[in-house]
Amino acid sequence: MTAEGGRGFVYDGSGRLRELTSSTSGVLGTYHYDASGYRVKTEVAGQETYYFRDSTGQELSEFRKVVGAAVTVEPAWVKDYVYAFGKSFAIINNEVPKAPAALWVESKSATGMRIRWAATTDPDLLGYSLQRTYRRDVACTELGPVSHNIPVGVTYWDETFPTSPTSGCGEGALTETTKFTYTLQALDSASNLGDLSPLLVVRPGPRPDPVAPSNLVFRNRSHVNMSGHVDSRRRGHGQSSASHRVEGRRPA
Repeated sequence: MTAEGGRGFVYDGSGRLRELTSSTSGVLGTYHYDASGYRVKTEVAGQETYYFRDSTGQELSEFRKVVGAAVTVEPAWVKDYVYAFGKSFAIINNEVPKAPAALWVESKSATGMRIRWAATTDPDLLGYSLQRTYRRDVACTELGPVSHNIPVGVTYWDETFPTSPTSGCGEGALTETTKFTYTLQALDSASNLGDLSPLLVVRPGPRPDPVAPSNLVFRNRSHVNMSGHVDSRRRGHGQSSASHRVEGRRPA
């Protein structure tokens, strides 16, 4: 056994690493080999990785599963190795890409809006799949999702706002309650789709002007009674109103 920086390395008689330990956490990893000395399995950080090889010992694929009582991650083939003329030519990473961290509206026009997101750092990223749903009014059923395949990049211009008015629930001019939702998935070169990004909800329709307070009553020379109907709508939120009673001293 050798030690370095608080970690211990246990080797067998053939010089193969068998165990990785920590002075504070105990065993961190164990390593298993076949009769020919090739590594066939590792157990590290709650994950078991199995290595599949050909008759000459060349690694062909890796299979990984998470172990534990509350496992929700499905076992998966994570890597494939490609050889040409007896040499390693390429490694295909089959791990599912991570979900993009966030989406937001970068800009908006009369005909559409530009969606931007934080880039995914998957090493073999091929592009993204953007899903959009549409609901013209609160009384309408949500339409979609409609998918758009996007090459590597971090923006997409959605030329999606209809301009012709309609009284139905199909594509039509925007209303106060028109809603678009967007989610994004990363796609890698092995055609693996990653997890969905957080949901982006956009309500790009016209916003009503606030309603002026009513029933203002002059109570006396020093006070004004504003007991009446005051609109409390705010941009980006649902419409609501409430009655407020506000009293203030009249300046001398």
